[in-house]
Amino acid sequence: MSAGNAGAAGSAGAPLAGGGRSSNGGGPLSGGDSGSIPSAGTTDEPGGSSGDAGANGSGCEDPTGFHGLGCYRCPPDDIFTLENACSTATCTQFDDTARLTLLGKDGKLPPLPGPASAGAGGTAGAGGTAGAGGTGGAGGTGGAGGTAGAAVGGDGGSIGVAGGGGSSGGGGASGSGGSSGAGNKPCSDLSSKGTVVYITGSSAAGPFLETIARQLAPQGVFIVYESTGSCVGVDAIVNGTPMTTGPTAPALSAKYWDTSTSAGVACTLPPEASVSADIGVSDVFAQSCPGFELTNLDSGQVRDAHGPIQTMTFVVPANSAYSEISARAAYFVFGFGQGGGVRDASGNPLWNDENYLFKRSASSGTQAMLAAAIGVPAGAWRGKAHKGSDDVYASLLAAATTQQTANAAIGILAADYIDTRNLRAQLHELAFQDTAQHCAVFPDSTRTASDKQNVRDGHYPIWSPLHLLLRVDSSGQPLNPKNRQVVTDILGYLSGTKPLPNGVQLIDVYARSGVVPECAMHVTRSKDGGNIVPFHPANPCSCLFDYYLGGTSCTACKVQGDCSSNETCSQGYCEKQ
Repeated sequence: MSAGNAGAAGSAGAPLAGGGRSSNGGGPLSGGDSGSIPSAGTTDEPGGSSGDAGANGSGCEDPTGFHGLGCYRCPPDDIFTLENACSTATCTQFDDTARLTLLGKDGKLPPLPGPASAGAGGTAGAGGTAGAGGTGGAGGTGGAGGTAGAAVGGDGGSIGVAGGGGSSGGGGASGSGGSSGAGNKPCSDLSSKGTVVYITGSSAAGPFLETIARQLAPQGVFIVYESTGSCVGVDAIVNGTPMTTGPTAPALSAKYWDTSTSAGVACTLPPEASVSADIGVSDVFAQSCPGFELTNLDSGQVRDAHGPIQTMTFVVPANSAYSEISARAAYFVFGFGQGGGVRDASGNPLWNDENYLFKRSASSGTQAMLAAAIGVPAGAWRGKAHKGSDDVYASLLAAATTQQTANAAIGILAADYIDTRNLRAQLHELAFQDTAQHCAVFPDSTRTASDKQNVRDGHYPIWSPLHLLLRVDSSGQPLNPKNRQVVTDILGYLSGTKPLPNGVQLIDVYARSGVVPECAMHVTRSKDGGNIVPFHPANPCSCLFDYYLGGTSCTACKVQGDCSSNETCSQGYCEKQ
């Protein structure tokens, strides 16, 4: 859908209550189908009256909401109304008009500078995301698609497995076992002990797979996991690229857990590349990976099952003077670097030293997801490259040593990386203001909360489910009959819809890990940076998730009769329909 068509339900540039336009110039909606950031040479469309938003009438605009910036008080039905829905969450404005010196008077964005802009190309406006227009450039750098991701092992992940996973490029190895691979046990030894499931890709699934594997080992079921990177996981399933380990492989070693208390055993895969992955794990939709932009998973009989929702953030040192960023500001910061022309509220240059713009790589799931949100192709980012999340964290920490460098520094990290390592005292996530959003919000209801409220209800747009890719037969079942049921069970555990053998659900682990089970979401999307729409999971667990976060106001239930007529008894609580 083009940027102009994005607002079918809500006119992206619709005036706010009282007839005034947003201080951000209105403009296209965030990402994907809605047209995230206008492509080079396009302009924001003026949109219709406030009554057009969601076709719910002018009475839907509350001019007093969000500290007088206006909010949408009717039931939201698209990304524009969801992002601007009235809420009690903290919301602060980033004034694009006053602070972005290169922004056209009508909100038009200039094309990206240098050769990288060719990758961004004219299709960014039509596709609306860096994934569609932007990954054209990334594809050029990626070449063979999955193999490009393979060269940067460990890049896709956010949560590291025990022992510091995914910290550096060839670094999937460190996440998988941390040894050189020499002298490790062959992973194939497990086949004589029971059923084996092979999994490769993003390190984000590491802690959860460890929890599952420890539960399954006493039953003779073993998980072999190779932390390699999101796009390697995609390549392993879509192209059938075999799993390998070693100095020239995506990771030096793999890892398995063979007891209920195992800390993990490093193992090696056969050099003849004879092992096929049962599940490929990715932080992003397959089409966000270089070389896979046009991949049709259905035609390849590849199923994309969803694990927990991951959130990506722009991050600064805790002593930085800044607390919010807009999509357009990020476009200039990471798309133009030192020539971005971004200013702080006092008119001073902001985030224009490329030595303090801490990025990842084109095959990083973190960077790919943020690229889709701001319209700068993952392969065209300006700044200092880092192999993994640990490296970005180290650079941000080093920048905090002086006020000047703290104010100059900005990086990118997954919210769960910060939460699982208790880094909020050292780092601050920036509130993010989307292109047609009235003000900037944190992933959580406040900077210090951990409820992911704004992710769950559609106010914060930079998120995606953890993707669990697998090949299936014509009936949609896992292809390998030898471990079909086990693979199905693992997908259920990771989605939060199936309790582990001991009755424990991973929802508790998710609540402590900074991720959200899909059953606790109220919105969904079909592509990175794409339109966000209301979502009603079949087995909602929002109340149970709140319970694990520290408490819920929901009524406990055992049967439907315990709930009111507008509620559903689900996973022990009465969920509002």
